[in-house]
Amino acid sequence: MNILLINPEKLVIPPFGLLHIGSMLKAKGHEIKVLEIPYESKKNEYIALVNREIEGFRPHLVGVTCMSMQVPIAREVVKNVKERFKDLTVMVGGVHPTVDSHDVLSWGTDIAVRGEGEKTVLEIMDFCGGKTKLESIKGISYKDNGKIVDNPAREFIKDLDELPPLSYKLLDAARFKKRSYSIRGFWLKSAWIITTRGCPGRCIFCASKTMHGLAVREFGIERVLDEVERLKKEFGIQGLWIFDDTFTLKERRVVEFCEGLKMRGIKVTWACQARVDTFTENMAKAMRSSGCVQVDFGVESGSQRLLDYIKKNIKCEETRRAFKIAKDSGLRVLATVMTGLPTENMIDFAMTKRLLDEISPDFVLPTFTMPYPGTELYSMARENRWIDTSKELDWRNSGEPIMAAGMPPSEIKKAYEDLLSYDKSVLSKYLLQPLFLFDLSKVFLRHPKYIGLFLLYVMKGRKKELMDLFLYIFRKEIVND
Repeated sequence: MNILLINPEKLVIPPFGLLHIGSMLKAKGHEIKVLEIPYESKKNEYIALVNREIEGFRPHLVGVTCMSMQVPIAREVVKNVKERFKDLTVMVGGVHPTVDSHDVLSWGTDIAVRGEGEKTVLEIMDFCGGKTKLESIKGISYKDNGKIVDNPAREFIKDLDELPPLSYKLLDAARFKKRSYSIRGFWLKSAWIITTRGCPGRCIFCASKTMHGLAVREFGIERVLDEVERLKKEFGIQGLWIFDDTFTLKERRVVEFCEGLKMRGIKVTWACQARVDTFTENMAKAMRSSGCVQVDFGVESGSQRLLDYIKKNIKCEETRRAFKIAKDSGLRVLATVMTGLPTENMIDFAMTKRLLDEISPDFVLPTFTMPYPGTELYSMARENRWIDTSKELDWRNSGEPIMAAGMPPSEIKKAYEDLLSYDKSVLSKYLLQPLFLFDLSKVFLRHPKYIGLFLLYVMKGRKKELMDLFLYIFRKEIVND
């Protein structure tokens, strides 16, 4: 059968969910096509694009992946497909249908896939072939005579190595041949990988446990190394970002990965996310010796009261220790910090600034607290009316506080801007790199409209606007070119 898989928005991070689904279906002999809608496309543009693909490819099934921030695009795509191609079966999977399948079904979706979809989709193909019925498929929701039916949840895949290797050729190969900012301060041809699923953390602001569970399941290290080696040989990648929630959970596994890179002679500049309470000196030394240059830690706050409130399950002293270990090992460190946490006040914020002064991160990434659907924080925000549930929230708006549950919005925004001063200017590092300037000049030649804004922000020293413009140009013009 022909299956068209749609990513509502092409970003620098590959659509791993679609890749795993597509690779599984391809391994079973199906014909797969992945369509990625260009970033910031207008509705008439992406609807026309979807229609052309369906008319040309003539799929038996259309699958759409969807995060909450992609809802507006995904919803319009589904509605259009069901109106124009009435007999075509449409399934929607990903985080949003996992946490709110009923919303997804209200768009006209035939099947909402909840949780991990690889095995579920194989059974959906059996349904499309008349071999089984919807009521026998775990992990889906659908409508029967207008009534929503939620089938039992599907068990998580225990042995991830059962999944076929990712077929990266389903994506546009040019994606991996373009330099990117995946690792701060480095302008390299980079790839992203995920080596585990699940997270033992119970943070109230994260939906990872809903999607993948609390138990961490691992791809085998040899398989992971094979994937990195393949990305290196096929696409010539120079940089690698490990996108796991909990890559540093086990010292033995991290060291095994690092030793494997060296034994195979895989030379790559890489970085990862880490938890401060799992980071060790032995781990840091192994990472640095194998090409790791940066570790990102979720610091979130310098107030222990707030850390306990959001169930981060870390201590400020562990943060100090992890940053010292990383710096002593020659690794750069990035601290993500949240502003506008529930019950946060200016005393808490002063503690956060004090902690940042002590740990002296190389980069600081401040974010407004976002109560995403499927999180404990979202339920709290609805119950306490911290958000206006009478209208649809704009999950894409990262430039304004979406929730006020402690400090008023004006103070939250001021705190956010205050945190920006802790971040060392990474853009200046890019401006000194010839390859970055070469790629940027190509964009300016094609789109002179950006030149005036770029020069204005440089002359005025408006760092945030300059970085926002750079990110927009990268996502709109470089990734999607």
